[in-house]
Amino acid sequence: MITIESWGRDPTAINQLLESIRAAYFDQGPGKVATFRASCGKEPGWELIGSQSRAISTIAMDAKQKEAVVNDLKRFTEPSESKWHLERGIPYRRGYLFHGPSGTGKTSLCLALATLFQLPIYSMILGAMDDELLFKLFHQLPQRCMVLLEDIDTSPVAQTRPQYTEPQQRQQGNGLTLSGLLNIIDGSGAPEGRVLVMSTNYPDKLDPAITRSGRVDMKVKFELVNKESAGLLFQSLVLAGSSVTEKDSANVNVDNTSRDLAAEFKENISEGVVRHADLQEYLVARRRDPRAAVDEVSAWFEAARSRIK
Repeated sequence: MITIESWGRDPTAINQLLESIRAAYFDQGPGKVATFRASCGKEPGWELIGSQSRAISTIAMDAKQKEAVVNDLKRFTEPSESKWHLERGIPYRRGYLFHGPSGTGKTSLCLALATLFQLPIYSMILGAMDDELLFKLFHQLPQRCMVLLEDIDTSPVAQTRPQYTEPQQRQQGNGLTLSGLLNIIDGSGAPEGRVLVMSTNYPDKLDPAITRSGRVDMKVKFELVNKESAGLLFQSLVLAGSSVTEKDSANVNVDNTSRDLAAEFKENISEGVVRHADLQEYLVARRRDPRAAVDEVSAWFEAARSRIK
Protein backbone atom coordinates (compact mmCIF):
# COMPACT_ATOMS: atom_id res chain seq x y z
CA MET A 1 0.00 0.00 0.00
CA ILE A 2 1.29 3.46 -0.93
CA THR A 3 0.19 6.63 0.87
CA ILE A 4 0.48 9.98 -0.95
CA GLU A 5 0.20 13.27 0.89
CA SER A 6 0.44 16.94 -0.10
CA TRP A 7 0.32 20.29 1.69
CA GLY A 8 -2.94 22.22 1.76
CA ARG A 9 -6.42 21.18 0.70
CA ASP A 10 -6.04 21.42 -3.06
CA PRO A 11 -6.00 17.84 -4.49
CA THR A 12 -5.00 18.98 -8.00
CA ALA A 13 -1.37 17.84 -7.80
CA ILE A 14 -2.29 14.39 -6.48
CA ASN A 15 -5.04 14.00 -9.07
CA GLN A 16 -2.62 14.89 -11.86
CA LEU A 17 -0.07 12.39 -10.54
CA LEU A 18 -2.66 9.61 -10.39
CA GLU A 19 -3.89 10.46 -13.88
CA SER A 20 -0.35 10.31 -15.28
CA ILE A 21 0.15 6.90 -13.62
CA ARG A 22 -3.11 5.70 -15.14
CA ALA A 23 -2.09 7.03 -18.55
CA ALA A 24 1.23 5.20 -18.32
CA TYR A 25 -0.63 1.99 -17.43
CA PHE A 26 -2.87 2.20 -20.50
CA ASP A 27 -0.04 3.17 -22.85
CA GLN A 28 1.51 -0.29 -22.91
CA GLY A 29 1.73 -1.03 -26.61
CA PRO A 30 4.05 0.56 -29.14
CA GLY A 31 2.27 3.05 -31.34
CA LYS A 32 -0.80 3.38 -29.13
CA VAL A 33 -2.18 6.76 -28.12
CA ALA A 34 -4.06 7.65 -24.94
CA THR A 35 -7.67 8.75 -25.43
CA PHE A 36 -9.42 11.12 -23.02
CA ARG A 37 -12.94 12.49 -22.82
CA ALA A 38 -14.17 15.62 -21.07
CA SER A 39 -15.53 15.15 -17.56
CA CYS A 40 -18.03 17.83 -16.56
CA GLY A 41 -18.50 16.98 -12.89
CA LYS A 42 -17.81 19.05 -9.80
CA GLU A 43 -14.13 19.17 -10.73
CA PRO A 44 -14.00 19.42 -14.54
CA GLY A 45 -11.13 17.62 -16.17
CA TRP A 46 -10.16 14.89 -18.61
CA GLU A 47 -10.94 11.23 -17.99
CA LEU A 48 -8.64 8.63 -19.50
CA ILE A 49 -10.77 6.02 -21.28
CA GLY A 50 -8.04 3.84 -22.77
CA SER A 51 -5.39 3.64 -25.44
CA GLN A 52 -5.92 2.81 -29.10
CA SER A 53 -4.11 2.71 -32.40
CA ARG A 54 -4.97 2.57 -36.08
CA ALA A 55 -2.76 2.44 -39.15
CA ILE A 56 -3.28 5.25 -41.64
CA SER A 57 -3.22 2.62 -44.42
CA THR A 58 -6.54 1.22 -43.16
CA ILE A 59 -8.41 4.49 -43.73
CA ALA A 60 -10.57 4.19 -46.85
CA MET A 61 -10.93 7.63 -48.41
CA ASP A 62 -9.76 9.65 -51.39
CA ALA A 63 -6.03 8.97 -51.66
CA LYS A 64 -5.09 12.54 -52.61
CA GLN A 65 -7.12 13.97 -49.75
CA LYS A 66 -5.57 11.57 -47.26
CA GLU A 67 -2.08 12.39 -48.49
CA ALA A 68 -2.81 16.12 -48.24
CA VAL A 69 -3.96 16.01 -44.61
CA VAL A 70 -1.09 13.69 -43.60
CA ASN A 71 1.48 15.99 -45.20
CA ASP A 72 -0.12 19.06 -43.66
CA LEU A 73 -0.03 17.59 -40.15
CA LYS A 74 3.48 16.27 -40.73
CA ARG A 75 4.69 19.80 -41.44
CA PHE A 76 2.90 21.17 -38.39
CA THR A 77 4.42 18.60 -36.01
CA GLU A 78 8.00 19.09 -37.18
CA PRO A 79 10.21 20.35 -34.30
CA SER A 80 11.18 23.50 -36.21
CA GLU A 81 7.57 24.64 -36.73
CA SER A 82 7.03 25.88 -33.17
CA LYS A 83 10.11 28.09 -33.34
CA TRP A 84 9.16 29.39 -36.79
CA HIS A 85 5.71 30.47 -35.57
CA LEU A 86 7.12 32.02 -32.40
CA GLU A 87 9.70 34.11 -34.26
CA ARG A 88 7.00 35.55 -36.53
CA GLY A 89 4.33 36.07 -33.89
CA ILE A 90 1.97 33.56 -35.53
CA PRO A 91 -0.11 31.35 -33.20
CA TYR A 92 1.14 27.77 -33.29
CA ARG A 93 -2.15 25.94 -33.79
CA ARG A 94 -3.79 23.85 -36.52
CA GLY A 95 -7.49 23.39 -37.21
CA TYR A 96 -9.35 20.87 -39.37
CA LEU A 97 -13.00 20.39 -40.28
CA PHE A 98 -13.96 16.79 -41.07
CA HIS A 99 -17.39 16.74 -42.69
CA GLY A 100 -19.60 14.15 -44.33
CA PRO A 101 -22.27 11.52 -43.57
CA SER A 102 -22.01 9.50 -40.37
CA GLY A 103 -20.04 6.28 -40.64
CA THR A 104 -17.73 7.52 -43.40
CA GLY A 105 -14.52 7.55 -41.35
CA LYS A 106 -14.18 10.96 -39.68
CA THR A 107 -13.37 9.62 -36.21
CA SER A 108 -11.29 6.79 -37.68
CA LEU A 109 -9.07 9.29 -39.49
CA CYS A 110 -8.59 11.21 -36.24
CA LEU A 111 -7.35 8.05 -34.54
CA ALA A 112 -5.10 7.13 -37.45
CA LEU A 113 -3.53 10.60 -37.55
CA ALA A 114 -3.08 10.62 -33.79
CA THR A 115 -1.41 7.20 -34.01
CA LEU A 116 0.86 8.27 -36.86
CA PHE A 117 2.06 11.42 -35.09
CA GLN A 118 1.72 10.09 -31.52
CA LEU A 119 -0.77 12.71 -30.33
CA PRO A 120 -3.02 11.95 -27.35
CA ILE A 121 -6.71 12.50 -28.20
CA TYR A 122 -8.96 14.72 -26.07
CA SER A 123 -12.59 14.35 -27.13
CA MET A 124 -15.62 16.41 -26.14
CA ILE A 125 -19.19 17.20 -27.18
CA LEU A 126 -20.24 20.82 -26.72
CA GLY A 127 -23.77 20.04 -25.55
CA ALA A 128 -22.78 19.87 -21.87
CA MET A 129 -20.45 22.89 -21.91
CA ASP A 130 -20.60 26.50 -20.78
CA ASP A 131 -17.96 29.17 -21.36
CA GLU A 132 -16.22 28.69 -18.01
CA LEU A 133 -16.11 24.91 -18.28
CA LEU A 134 -14.79 25.03 -21.85
CA PHE A 135 -12.08 27.49 -20.78
CA LYS A 136 -10.99 25.27 -17.87
CA LEU A 137 -10.88 22.13 -20.00
CA PHE A 138 -8.85 23.71 -22.80
CA HIS A 139 -6.33 25.14 -20.36
CA GLN A 140 -5.73 21.68 -18.90
CA LEU A 141 -4.60 20.36 -22.27
CA PRO A 142 -0.98 19.36 -22.78
CA GLN A 143 0.93 21.44 -25.30
CA ARG A 144 1.06 18.65 -27.88
CA CYS A 145 -2.28 16.89 -28.44
CA MET A 146 -5.31 16.46 -30.70
CA VAL A 147 -8.64 17.92 -29.55
CA LEU A 148 -11.76 16.45 -31.16
CA LEU A 149 -15.00 18.46 -31.03
CA GLU A 150 -17.49 15.84 -32.16
CA ASP A 151 -20.70 16.65 -34.05
CA ILE A 152 -20.17 20.36 -33.55
CA ASP A 153 -23.29 21.17 -35.59
CA THR A 154 -25.49 19.81 -32.76
CA SER A 155 -24.57 22.77 -30.54
CA PRO A 156 -26.90 25.76 -31.09
CA VAL A 157 -24.04 28.26 -30.76
CA ALA A 158 -22.19 26.64 -33.67
CA GLN A 159 -25.12 26.83 -36.06
CA THR A 160 -25.73 29.53 -38.64
CA ARG A 161 -26.85 32.60 -36.72
CA PRO A 162 -30.44 33.80 -37.10
CA GLN A 163 -31.31 37.36 -37.99
CA TYR A 164 -31.00 39.40 -34.82
CA THR A 165 -29.42 42.66 -33.76
CA GLU A 166 -25.66 42.82 -33.33
CA PRO A 167 -25.55 43.45 -29.54
CA GLN A 168 -27.49 40.27 -28.84
CA GLN A 169 -25.38 37.36 -27.69
CA ARG A 170 -26.36 33.90 -28.79
CA GLN A 171 -25.94 31.06 -26.33
CA GLN A 172 -27.20 27.56 -25.75
CA GLY A 173 -29.30 26.77 -22.73
CA ASN A 174 -26.41 25.86 -20.45
CA GLY A 175 -24.46 29.10 -20.98
CA LEU A 176 -22.04 28.36 -23.83
CA THR A 177 -21.79 31.39 -26.11
CA LEU A 178 -20.49 31.74 -29.64
CA SER A 179 -17.88 34.26 -28.50
CA GLY A 180 -16.75 31.86 -25.77
CA LEU A 181 -16.30 29.08 -28.32
CA LEU A 182 -14.44 31.30 -30.79
CA ASN A 183 -12.14 32.68 -28.10
CA ILE A 184 -11.09 29.22 -26.98
CA ILE A 185 -10.38 28.23 -30.59
CA ASP A 186 -8.17 31.16 -31.53
CA GLY A 187 -8.48 33.96 -28.97
CA SER A 188 -5.45 35.67 -27.44
CA GLY A 189 -5.39 33.20 -24.55
CA ALA A 190 -6.13 30.06 -26.57
CA PRO A 191 -3.66 27.22 -25.91
CA GLU A 192 -0.96 26.70 -28.54
CA GLY A 193 0.64 23.55 -29.87
CA ARG A 194 -2.60 21.65 -30.18
CA VAL A 195 -4.38 20.21 -33.22
CA LEU A 196 -8.12 20.92 -33.26
CA VAL A 197 -10.45 18.68 -35.27
CA MET A 198 -14.12 19.56 -35.57
CA SER A 199 -16.42 16.92 -37.03
CA THR A 200 -19.88 17.41 -38.48
CA ASN A 201 -22.40 15.58 -40.61
CA TYR A 202 -23.90 18.88 -41.78
CA PRO A 203 -21.26 21.51 -42.62
CA ASP A 204 -23.87 23.88 -44.10
CA LYS A 205 -25.40 24.30 -40.64
CA LEU A 206 -22.22 25.78 -39.17
CA ASP A 207 -21.77 29.48 -38.53
CA PRO A 208 -19.21 30.86 -41.03
CA ALA A 209 -17.36 32.46 -38.11
CA ILE A 210 -16.34 28.99 -36.90
CA THR A 211 -15.03 27.74 -40.22
CA ARG A 212 -13.21 30.83 -41.46
CA SER A 213 -9.50 30.76 -42.28
CA GLY A 214 -7.35 30.85 -39.17
CA ARG A 215 -9.81 28.72 -37.24
CA VAL A 216 -10.09 26.00 -39.84
CA ASP A 217 -6.92 25.56 -41.88
CA MET A 218 -8.12 22.56 -43.90
CA LYS A 219 -11.52 21.08 -44.70
CA VAL A 220 -11.68 17.34 -45.37
CA LYS A 221 -14.77 15.92 -47.05
CA PHE A 222 -15.86 12.32 -46.39
CA GLU A 223 -18.18 10.56 -48.81
CA LEU A 224 -20.03 7.28 -49.14
CA VAL A 225 -18.23 4.21 -50.46
CA ASN A 226 -16.77 4.38 -53.96
CA LYS A 227 -14.70 1.83 -55.87
CA GLU A 228 -11.38 3.21 -54.65
CA SER A 229 -12.29 3.24 -50.97
CA ALA A 230 -13.96 -0.17 -51.24
CA GLY A 231 -10.77 -1.59 -52.73
CA LEU A 232 -8.73 -0.19 -49.85
CA LEU A 233 -11.06 -1.76 -47.30
CA PHE A 234 -10.95 -5.09 -49.11
CA GLN A 235 -7.15 -5.02 -49.14
CA SER A 236 -6.76 -4.13 -45.46
CA LEU A 237 -9.56 -6.24 -43.97
CA VAL A 238 -9.69 -9.33 -46.19
CA LEU A 239 -6.52 -9.82 -48.22
CA ALA A 240 -4.05 -8.83 -45.51
CA GLY A 241 -3.23 -12.06 -43.71
CA SER A 242 -6.00 -14.06 -45.41
CA SER A 243 -5.64 -17.74 -46.25
CA VAL A 244 -5.64 -16.97 -49.97
CA THR A 245 -1.84 -17.03 -49.85
CA GLU A 246 -1.76 -20.51 -48.37
CA LYS A 247 -4.36 -21.97 -50.72
CA ASP A 248 -3.03 -20.50 -53.94
CA SER A 249 0.71 -20.16 -53.49
CA ALA A 250 1.45 -23.65 -54.89
CA ASN A 251 -0.23 -23.05 -58.23
CA VAL A 252 -0.43 -19.34 -59.02
CA ASN A 253 1.37 -16.15 -58.32
CA VAL A 254 0.06 -14.88 -54.99
CA ASP A 255 0.34 -11.21 -55.91
CA ASN A 256 -1.62 -11.77 -59.12
CA THR A 257 -4.31 -13.67 -57.22
CA SER A 258 -4.73 -10.84 -54.73
CA ARG A 259 -4.82 -8.21 -57.45
CA ASP A 260 -7.40 -10.16 -59.43
CA LEU A 261 -9.64 -10.55 -56.38
CA ALA A 262 -9.33 -6.88 -55.50
CA ALA A 263 -10.10 -5.81 -59.07
CA GLU A 264 -13.14 -8.10 -59.24
CA PHE A 265 -14.38 -6.84 -55.88
CA LYS A 266 -14.13 -3.21 -56.99
CA GLU A 267 -16.03 -3.93 -60.20
CA ASN A 268 -18.95 -5.30 -58.17
CA ILE A 269 -19.23 -2.14 -56.05
CA SER A 270 -22.13 0.28 -56.37
CA GLU A 271 -20.81 3.76 -55.59
CA GLY A 272 -22.55 6.25 -53.30
CA VAL A 273 -24.88 3.71 -51.67
CA VAL A 274 -23.46 2.63 -48.29
CA ARG A 275 -21.26 4.00 -45.55
CA HIS A 276 -17.76 2.71 -44.94
CA ALA A 277 -18.88 1.41 -41.54
CA ASP A 278 -21.49 -0.79 -43.26
CA LEU A 279 -19.02 -2.20 -45.80
CA GLN A 280 -16.49 -2.79 -43.04
CA GLU A 281 -19.05 -4.89 -41.16
CA TYR A 282 -19.70 -6.91 -44.33
CA LEU A 283 -16.00 -7.54 -44.93
CA VAL A 284 -15.14 -8.41 -41.34
CA ALA A 285 -17.76 -11.16 -41.44
CA ARG A 286 -16.05 -12.62 -44.56
CA ARG A 287 -12.44 -11.81 -43.77
CA ARG A 288 -11.39 -15.49 -43.86
CA ASP A 289 -13.03 -16.14 -47.23
CA PRO A 290 -11.98 -13.60 -49.89
CA ARG A 291 -13.82 -15.50 -52.60
CA ALA A 292 -17.13 -15.24 -50.73
CA ALA A 293 -16.53 -11.55 -50.07
CA VAL A 294 -16.22 -11.00 -53.83
CA ASP A 295 -19.06 -13.28 -54.93
CA GLU A 296 -21.65 -12.00 -52.45
CA VAL A 297 -21.01 -8.26 -52.57
CA SER A 298 -23.28 -7.46 -55.54
CA ALA A 299 -26.31 -9.00 -53.86
CA TRP A 300 -25.37 -7.29 -50.60
CA PHE A 301 -25.31 -3.90 -52.32
CA GLU A 302 -28.68 -4.55 -53.96
CA ALA A 303 -30.17 -5.38 -50.57
CA ALA A 304 -28.66 -2.21 -49.11
CA ARG A 305 -30.08 -0.15 -51.98
CA SER A 306 -33.55 -1.64 -51.38
CA ARG A 307 -33.41 -0.77 -47.68
CA ILE A 308 -32.54 2.84 -48.48
CA LYS A 309 -35.47 3.17 -50.90
